[in-house]
Amino acid sequence: MIRRRKPTAENDRTADQPHRPRAGEAWALDLGARASLWSRLRQTTGSVRLQIAIAGRAAPGASLLLLALVVVDGVLSPVQLWLVGDVVDRASESLPTVLLAVTAAVVGLSLAMPALTTLASSLISDAIEIATMLRVVNSVNGWPGLRWFEDPAFADDLERVRSASGRTGQAVMYVGRGVTSLMTLLSALVLLGRLQAWLPLALAAGQLPLVALLYRFNNIVGSSLYVQAPQARHLSYLRGLALSPAEAKDVRLAGMFGFLHHRYAQYWSASVAALVRLRHRLGGQVAAAGLLGGATAGAGFGYTVWLALTGSISVGELLTFAGGVTLLVGAISSLGFDIGFLPMVLAVLPALRRIIGAAPDLPVASRPEPLPASGAIRFEGVHFRYPGSDRDVLAGVTFEIEPGESLALVGHNGAGKTTIVKLLLRLYDPTAGRITFGGVDIRSLSPTDYRRALAVVFQDFGRYQLSARQNILLGQPDDASQHGRAVAAASHARIDATLDSLPNGFDTLLGKDLGETDLSGGQWQRLALARAFAREHARLLVLDEPTAQLDPRAEAEVFARFAELTAGRMTLLVSHRFSTVRTADRVVVIDQGSVREQGSHAELMARADLYARLYSLQAARYLDGADG
Repeated sequence: MIRRRKPTAENDRTADQPHRPRAGEAWALDLGARASLWSRLRQTTGSVRLQIAIAGRAAPGASLLLLALVVVDGVLSPVQLWLVGDVVDRASESLPTVLLAVTAAVVGLSLAMPALTTLASSLISDAIEIATMLRVVNSVNGWPGLRWFEDPAFADDLERVRSASGRTGQAVMYVGRGVTSLMTLLSALVLLGRLQAWLPLALAAGQLPLVALLYRFNNIVGSSLYVQAPQARHLSYLRGLALSPAEAKDVRLAGMFGFLHHRYAQYWSASVAALVRLRHRLGGQVAAAGLLGGATAGAGFGYTVWLALTGSISVGELLTFAGGVTLLVGAISSLGFDIGFLPMVLAVLPALRRIIGAAPDLPVASRPEPLPASGAIRFEGVHFRYPGSDRDVLAGVTFEIEPGESLALVGHNGAGKTTIVKLLLRLYDPTAGRITFGGVDIRSLSPTDYRRALAVVFQDFGRYQLSARQNILLGQPDDASQHGRAVAAASHARIDATLDSLPNGFDTLLGKDLGETDLSGGQWQRLALARAFAREHARLLVLDEPTAQLDPRAEAEVFARFAELTAGRMTLLVSHRFSTVRTADRVVVIDQGSVREQGSHAELMARADLYARLYSLQAARYLDGADG
């Protein structure tokens, strides 16, 4: 079950207050102090199993190869010590050829293993990164609506996945190193056990406090990175303000650098304060544990030297056992560090699992109704409130758009016009009431088929860094045979001459970052209009402030041909410009989430209610400007 955040005072905090850990987040930040070592290991083991499963699906052959390599790599070092010690003891004798050949082969293989394991890890890492992001993209694309995109908890999860997209493959390296350290540890235990059974156990016991502290610290760091996604989003936003060309003019003219620097430092301090306190608290403990581990290892090494001096072991055995002490201590430390680092590397997996496993944010009919061949769009007593809110944005909205009719929506900001558009496009479902197309509830239709019948120009239209033709044919086949359709759509939007004049015509890559050239705001809006006109088979054309960035002359050119461009289609027009609205067949006035009045422009003017007042107010402003 996906848990949503309920509206709280914390969620409504002002922008001047950096995000600070709430009770649940504070628990996560202090996970190392509250949870048992066994509990933390169990959580890490579960994440490792999930990562191994992902690796197995992404690159099964390379995963098996890496497993074999890291196991062999872990065993090779103790075996090499044992063989070299035997060679040293027999140096004064005639050495068997087989012993020399085997020793040389093991030494050579030991030197080659790091390169081999690094190569295998990189292959798997790349495969996991690509496979993981494709799964995320496919999962997100499977959400029919906008609910999860506008949910703060899922926004945090998406931020975690985006920020750690390059880290999902790195986990393989740490898992592989952990397996190598484990195999080295086991082999070293066997090797030293030949000398004294208690020696490897005593050495391991001396290292455990340091290992536990390293694991605990890295575990807490990983937990803190997990809960700090809100701060990360704030920091990313502030970085964007300081570095983005789009905001560069405001930042410089308003002298915002000092403000941005202060705010960035605030959020950064809030996000790292808990980690700084942790480092200070654990510093003395880590130092003490390190001294204990070092003293234990030194004592083990001294013991093997004493045995050699007393003649209890040979020089070759001294080399083997002294090296074994170093191997054992190093393997234990590496194992604790690598396993402890896994929570940081794998911290994204719970968020990844929630995104991939999220249920559709809108119910999809298992057996969708066929799309009606024709018919009106009707809102029938529609109520709506956004998830997590206790206030209706729409209440009892009823109106229809007949085939071939153009209908305009007007009203004050916040009246509910944008929400009506979202419901019409089925980006959300009504809380009560229904929306029908040709008499069929749109919830009974396939979202994909229904949206193919729609052409939309959003107020915040996309500026895609693709070719001009691809911008027009977005989501549709793009080949030479479709060029004529793109040109025709551009002509309808009066942008064809501009696109023809570009360096590579309709094939010119657009945009500031990746493109060859950029367009003005008005030209981008015309391109968005062309995109809607290119959907020739759309039954409903939705225009949300379609000329907001056009000058009056350009706007007049578009709407002089409005009837021609929308002929045969239902059209919903949302606009604050009443000169535009009056071209519609009928107008619906939305006030405080309800339909206040509807009719033709002439009828509403004669009624002298809200529409007439708004129209007269805007007309008077234009007349005053003309008189001045």
